[in-house]
Amino acid sequence: MVKANRDEFSDHTKRIIAGRVNYRCSNPTCGTPTSGPTEDPTKRLNIGVAAHITAAAPQGPRYDLALSPEERRSPKNGIWLCQNCGKLNDNDPNRFSVDLLRHWKETAEANALESIGRRSPFDRHGEPQLVVHIPYNQGAISSSSVIFPSEVIENIRRLFPEYFREAERTQLLSHSAGRLGHPYIILGLSSSFDRDWKILFFVEEELGWNLAAETILENQKGYVPEVRYVSGTPGALVLTHVAGYGTGILRRTTSWYRVMQHAFMPLLSYPYYFHVAGWGMPFSRVLTAIPVEIPAMLSPGAVLRTYP
Repeated sequence: MVKANRDEFSDHTKRIIAGRVNYRCSNPTCGTPTSGPTEDPTKRLNIGVAAHITAAAPQGPRYDLALSPEERRSPKNGIWLCQNCGKLNDNDPNRFSVDLLRHWKETAEANALESIGRRSPFDRHGEPQLVVHIPYNQGAISSSSVIFPSEVIENIRRLFPEYFREAERTQLLSHSAGRLGHPYIILGLSSSFDRDWKILFFVEEELGWNLAAETILENQKGYVPEVRYVSGTPGALVLTHVAGYGTGILRRTTSWYRVMQHAFMPLLSYPYYFHVAGWGMPFSRVLTAIPVEIPAMLSPGAVLRTYP
């Protein structure tokens, strides 16, 4: 029931406000989807709200006496938020001003328009999955101040022989001498003439070397994967590999993973290089990107700054 003296949105207006941002929270640090299916195939769920930028009634947050009832009820005065952000927005109107909410609304609508018909760079479809074996413990620096990769690889072979039996060759992809905490080493084991690769992430702890995580890369078409660790608290694992299939098509992709205490969590995956050979006319297409500076804390909402 609509309360008296409140200029509430109609259901039609609410659908317009939500649809203009693809039913995602307009808070740029949130952006969570607010609508989806339930187990009942005839129903859907919704955790979003059409919030008033200026209040629907006197005494409400950011109430504007100059607006007419029609203006307060119009889509222009509404912003789509998840329930958490909607509650926060009403409880702290000094922090969430009219100008700020209008900026959120404009930005969210512009992003929704830009994304129509395009695949999101945060789409995780087809990315390699890391299988976590042990927690990655960022403890004190190990007593081993220098890593000798050849000796370490032989030691790891003896400790984990089952991973090396079918490998055609072993490639050292990355290692650290301990400045990131416990020393680590990343190996690539190839098979099927370098088409398939197993990526192994080993960490040296107090009792010796342990396998922390692994992932499988298939159909690499002879491309040797590139792996590097970006230091931080926590850090990130950056894996460049070949994704996509088809004769004469090479799509090189970079996938980012956040290093967490108990898992490697996928952050994003994006292609940056295409090579297509066909119709007697091979050509390449390079996607350029702006390098970013990774903050020390890779936490939700952390700012990625571009290099000068």
